Amino acid sequence: MRLVKIVIANANFMKMFIHTLNTWLVAQLLHSFVLLLYFYFRSPEETNVVNGLYVIIIPIIFFISIPSLFIARALLGLLIKVTVLVFEKLFSWIIIVELSIFLNFSGLLLFFDGQIRINAYELMIPSMIAAFLAILIRAKQFFAFQINYNTSKNENNLV
Repeated sequence: MRLVKIVIANANFMKMFIHTLNTWLVAQLLHSFVLLLYFYFRSPEETNVVNGLYVIIIPIIFFISIPSLFIARALLGLLIKVTVLVFEKLFSWIIIVELSIFLNFSGLLLFFDGQIRINAYELMIPSMIAAFLAILIRAKQFFAFQINYNTSKNENNLV
């Protein structure tokens, strides 16, 4: 029986990680477009400067956002254990992902700069928009994930 619980726990860990990873990858794809649009609407005259740095910025953002992936995965593990409606879990998932971006960005500011500047948080907006859109795009997969998630608490102890 213990082996069954371990196998179920590992399968559930992988399901949560794969769901979080896929959502993160979709957000990374959207982030490049949202970033261009954000800088274009913010200051159209500086768009040429941003386009020149665009090739350098996107890979850096990809690697810098990896901690957000792991923070969101850890918080998804807590969300799964909460017994609320699925739509409430989706809303909570949106808040968790936005919180993980905020925590990652704040941690990076503290690590690299040693201080948090309020005006630096404006750079976080494209990431949050991309994550929100990625969650909305993958809402159907989130609901399917919630339905297919197995818990070892519901298993009968027949052994």
